[in-house]
Amino acid sequence: MSLLLFFLNPFIIPAFIALILLTAFRKRSSVIKVILFNLTAVFLMAGIFDIAFTFLFAPKYANFRTNSSYYHHGLKPYMTENTKWFKEYTVYTNSLGFLDSSVREVPLEKNGKRFVFIGDSFTEGVSEPWQNTFPGIVSEELKKKNIELLNAGCISYSPKIYYLKMKYFIEKGLEMDDLYVFIDISDVQDEVEYEYFKPATPIPALSSLNLLFYQSSYTYRSVYDRIFYWQENPRHKDSPFWEGGFYPVRHLWSMDEYHYNKWGKHGLELSEKHMDLLHELTEEHGIKLHIAVYPWRMHILRKDLDSIQVTFWRDFCKKRGIDFINFFPDFINVENAQEMEQRWFVPGDVHWSREGLAKMAEAVSGHFRKEKILE
Repeated sequence: MSLLLFFLNPFIIPAFIALILLTAFRKRSSVIKVILFNLTAVFLMAGIFDIAFTFLFAPKYANFRTNSSYYHHGLKPYMTENTKWFKEYTVYTNSLGFLDSSVREVPLEKNGKRFVFIGDSFTEGVSEPWQNTFPGIVSEELKKKNIELLNAGCISYSPKIYYLKMKYFIEKGLEMDDLYVFIDISDVQDEVEYEYFKPATPIPALSSLNLLFYQSSYTYRSVYDRIFYWQENPRHKDSPFWEGGFYPVRHLWSMDEYHYNKWGKHGLELSEKHMDLLHELTEEHGIKLHIAVYPWRMHILRKDLDSIQVTFWRDFCKKRGIDFINFFPDFINVENAQEMEQRWFVPGDVHWSREGLAKMAEAVSGHFRKEKILE
């Protein structure tokens, strides 16, 4: 793979072109030969330095991820790849580009009952392989009732992406009975960041080449981000708008007036708009929509059962007759919430540990038992 990336590097390609021309024009004037020789040397050295910087500084373990002109970003289909989120693990994606237990073909038409889960990194289950994620655990329970579960979740999703991704697949013919949307506290900030994004029909060859260079070239990635992505998106992660810290403030819209007024309120408005579009889409196609919320660690430590995350989405669902699932009590109404919070989350991170994912799976299965879906 490293050798392949060397030959496909955006600097190595013109170096080889210049070398071929140098060979072809070897009998021409010395001026042409000097120019072509220097071009070959410059591009070759630039390529070597770029490859070195790519190995040292570019994000690793993410080649199974991809950009999407339709729904911003997702996962490549038919992938088996080692990745890392604090620790290494293996991911598999099916023919739809959804996380799965193995690489397999998933027909658009359902054969029996089918549920689809969608959410962000919590639903993707970062840091754990499929069998330890909560969709992976719950899918084994649902199989006993001949219900297929597909996990369309992916890191940094939000209501806009939930809507666009489901619209894309439903219009392609993906059939499902129920759609479960697991809305994260960070979704509000992501809605503000993604406000710039407009779905478009891609040119496949150019999109593939762009993704290849973006993932394999540190220089290309840096130039692309600054010239294209940052210019298109005034609320990108490194924008001065976030006052030097995009990730540290992700939850603060729900906890302090300053961040709520600066961007939280607008993010909620965008969330409401896109969830309304998703609701209309599911009603049009006879799909039952469910909206679920769950706490972050600070909610557990504060025993905050009525955060704005709960009250906003509860009211949203009540007004529209949507099934609302509140998992806050499952995590907060425990004998020792502080001790459990330490066990449920990865140290130094906001995401669930293996034990936290198992707890979420237990809560989801418990909901299904209450609804007589499981026994």
